[in-house]
Amino acid sequence: MSKNPIKTIALASLLLLLRCNNYNLLSQLENPGSAGTTGKGSCGTACRIFATAATYSGDLGGMPGADAKCVADANNPAGSGNGIWRAMLGGNGRTACINPNCGVSGATEHFDWVLKANTTYRRPDGATIFTTGSVAIGAFNWPGTISTTSTNMWTGLDPTWITVNRCTNTGVDWTNSSAGAQGCTGIANQATNQAISANCTNTCDIPKGLYCVEQ
Repeated sequence: MSKNPIKTIALASLLLLLRCNNYNLLSQLENPGSAGTTGKGSCGTACRIFATAATYSGDLGGMPGADAKCVADANNPAGSGNGIWRAMLGGNGRTACINPNCGVSGATEHFDWVLKANTTYRRPDGATIFTTGSVAIGAFNWPGTISTTSTNMWTGLDPTWITVNRCTNTGVDWTNSSAGAQGCTGIANQATNQAISANCTNTCDIPKGLYCVEQ
C-alpha cells in the first residue's frame, strides 16, 4: 500500500512539535522559577543585579537556599518567584577567584560563578553598575552602585574576590546563624571594593541582605 505524502508530512510536523515542547518542559524542570525566561543565560550581555528587600541571618540554607531567596524576594524586578537569579556569594561550590582578582589564571579560577565575562550589569532602574571583562569580575572603582541604600550585604568575599568568612557550620557554608561564626559583608551603595568586602568579622546572627544576579 502506498503512503499518503500529506499524512506523512503532517505526522513528521507533529512529532517535531512534540519534541520542541518536551525540550521546553525539560528546561522548566531543570530551572524551576524560570518563568519569563528562555533558560539560564537568557539575559545575554545586559543583565541586572538587585539588593534584596529582606535580610537574613548567616543561615541561608546553603547556596541553594540563598539562590531561592533571591528568586522569591520582593525586590526581584521580574516579580517575586520569576526569573533565574543567583546570590553573589563565595562559598561551597561557588568561587570567584582563587588568587587576588583572578590575576594568575583568569576566568579558569571560577567555579559556578554568578557573573559572566564581557557583560554589563545594571540596577533594576537601568543605571549601570559595572561591565565585566574577560575575567568576569567587576573591576573597581565601579561606575555605579548595586543600590542607592547603605545596606550591609552578605558576600563571603575579601576585597579581591577571594572567598573567606562565610557563616560555616560543620563544613557547610551559609548554614550558621550563631554569634560564634563570622561572615564577610559589603555595603550596597559603594562602588569601591567595600561593595563586596567592608567587614569580615560580622557575626552570623545579625541579619544582612543579599546581592542577586540575573542569569
